[in-house]
Parts: sequence; structure tokens; C-alpha cells
Amino acid sequence: MEVMASVIVPAYNAAPYIEECIASLMRDALPLEIIVVNDGSTDDTSQRVRAFACSGSHSIVLLEQANQGLSSARNAGLRAARGRFIGLVDGDDWVDSGMFTTMVTTAIERGADLVICNGEMVDHESRTTRPFHDDRRFRTLAERYTTPVDPTTVPDMFRLDTSACKRLYTRALLERARFQFADGLLFEDVLAHYQLLFASRTCLLLDQPFYKYRINHPGRITDKRDRDILTIFEVLRRSQDTLRAHGATDEIWANFVWFQSWVLRWLASQIDGPHQRAFLDGVVAVGRRCPRSGVVSFQRMFDDDPLAQRAVVLQMLGWKKAFLDIARDAAEWDRPVFRLATRMKRFAPLLGQRS
Repeated sequence: MEVMASVIVPAYNAAPYIEECIASLMRDALPLEIIVVNDGSTDDTSQRVRAFACSGSHSIVLLEQANQGLSSARNAGLRAARGRFIGLVDGDDWVDSGMFTTMVTTAIERGADLVICNGEMVDHESRTTRPFHDDRRFRTLAERYTTPVDPTTVPDMFRLDTSACKRLYTRALLERARFQFADGLLFEDVLAHYQLLFASRTCLLLDQPFYKYRINHPGRITDKRDRDILTIFEVLRRSQDTLRAHGATDEIWANFVWFQSWVLRWLASQIDGPHQRAFLDGVVAVGRRCPRSGVVSFQRMFDDDPLAQRAVVLQMLGWKKAFLDIARDAAEWDRPVFRLATRMKRFAPLLGQRS
């Protein structure tokens, strides 16, 4: 019997959350193959998973491996998955019932090889919700493009939130791209975002907040403050290589320039003192690897975002301390040094090495 959809759930010390995650998947009317990959947990994650009996047409597969990280756990799930469609849900998150029924039905009826839904961030303590940072952009694109499109013809799709967990992939898409997550790196979703948007031929946005991303709880990978944060630079370098390999347009590059500025400003507020120098060196190096035509397009397309404009110029000029200041205190961006940077922005594409 054909498995319509496989959902991969990587879990590391997810005991406080895994039951809510699996229960949310089991409420879906679509028969799901739920593959939980226990990535060397030291708590009772596995026992809690085993406590779930098969429910109706759902099946639960538990894979065990030594702790190797999120990418490795996801890749193990991908190798085991039998479904025509593949989804991912992190073990500390959950989904609305009907998420996969709706997304699979939409993919089949509309002929999409990639469906991206919306989601919400949910505070672990208060259960209050807030939209993802790309909510307005997502809604605008979903309203404008009601039939599947080639993402390369819609550059703004490359500026959507990069989470792999709000996406449904056809097996054919993943096989065509020979895709696997990058082992040993944090922020692996960023690279996957670019690789699979370029590989997709028919992408559709579904404006329903199906995915529930848990925030404000211990152990979240994105809250790390140590040297592991520096892996963002390898991810961004590989992403730049992906854009080059696919002949990305200046508009797609402009969206990448905006994104790398945004994510690096966010991480600059987290990096510990001993790693600041290496981090700021990486900020400048990544900025200067962007092609000048993409930077020029960024300056034109994002003229309404003065904070991003100033941050990118500071990258190009190599003004590391000023970049750190602007990242850690957005209220500081109107100081004279940043106004000077704005006046210099027309020269930024001419600064630094271009490739």
C-alpha cells in the first residue's frame, strides 16, 4: 500500500514536548508515516514515543542513533521515509490538525512539488502567539500567486522565512535535487531554503498558520551563544555558491543581501565575547562575497529599510565595531557614523573583493 506522506520528527532530549508533537500529528485525517529519530537523547524521549500505540491508519517508526545533530537526524529520517510527500516537524514543536491533509491535497490538486504554509511562534510559558517575521510578505505573495509558480520567477520567495518545517516536499523534488541536509552545521535550513527553491518548478504558498514554533524554552538551538554560531558563515558561503551555480538574478541576490544582513544583525546580539572578533571578520567576508550588481539591486529594492541599508554599507566598508553597535542597539542607527555610511552607500559596491 502506498504511503502518501512521511513526517520526520528529529528529537533530542525532547521528553517534555514530544507527546504534544506526536499527538498533533496523529489528529490528522491523512494516514501518516511518523518517523521519530531519537538523536542520542539522555532523557526518556524514546520511552514516551514507544508509549504511543499505532492509531488507526497512522504508523510510528522510531529510529535510534548516537547524538549527531539535527541535520544527521533529519537525513536518517529521509533515508527511511517511504512517502510520496515528505514533511518535517521538530520534536519540540507541534502542528494544527489537518496540516498535512490540506497540504498534500493542495499539492496534488494544484500540481505543486513544494507547498509552504504559514505558522505562528508560541511562547512556551504564556502560550501567547505572534506571527513569523515574514508574515506580511508571505500573505502578500500567497494572495498574488494563487497557482504554482517557478520560484526563480518570483525573487521575493527567496526572502521568506527559511524554516524547513513549514514545507511539504514531493519525493520527486528531493530526489531530483539529490538533497540532504548539511551535516555538522547549525542553520542548515538556510542552505536548504536556497537549494530547494532553485530545484522546485512548481511552488505554492498556503496562507494558513498550521505550524506552531515553540519559543522561550530551554535548549532551543537558535538560542545558542557559543562558537557554534560561527557555522552561519559556512552556511552563507554555501548559499552564495548555490546562487552562483544557478545563475541567480540580481533581484534574487538583492534578497540574499537583505537576508544575510538581517540574520547577522540578529546573531551579533548573541555571540559571546571570545568569539566576537571571528564573528565580525565573518560578517565582512560574507558581505564582500556578494556580487556588486546584487548589492546595487539591494540598495534600489530596499530603499525603505534604512537600518538594513546602513548595516550592509558597514559590512562593505569593514566597519566592524559600527556594525556590532547597529546590530545590538537599533536605536543607535541614526548616529552620525551611520548617517555618513548612508551617504557613502553609493560607493559600497565598489569596495572589497567581488567574485
